[in-house]
Amino acid sequence: MVNVDFLLGRFPQEIEDMSPTGLGFTFDVGHANTVNAIDSFSKMKIDHVHLHDNNGQADEHLPLGLGNIDWERTLQAFQQYNVFSF
Repeated sequence: MVNVDFLLGRFPQEIEDMSPTGLGFTFDVGHANTVNAIDSFSKMKIDHVHLHDNNGQADEHLPLGLGNIDWERTLQAFQQYNVFSF
C-alpha cells in the first residue's frame, strides 16, 4: 500500500500479520518506495511484481528511471526468483 496512515499493509510486518503462512503477495515497488521499504518487502515471498517509479513521496506511477528508485539494487533482489538475467 502507498503511504497513507489509515491503510493497512504499508509495511512487511502488517502483511505478514494479515496473511496465512506461505501465502505470497504482489510486490508494488513504487508503493514500497513511498514508505522506504523496498529492501524489506523484497525479502518476503513474492508471487507477482508491479514495477513503476516515483520520487518516494507519492504514487506517481512514473516510467522506470524517472524517479528515485535504485533499479539496479531492486532488480538484484529478484535474482532469487530466476526471473531476470544479468
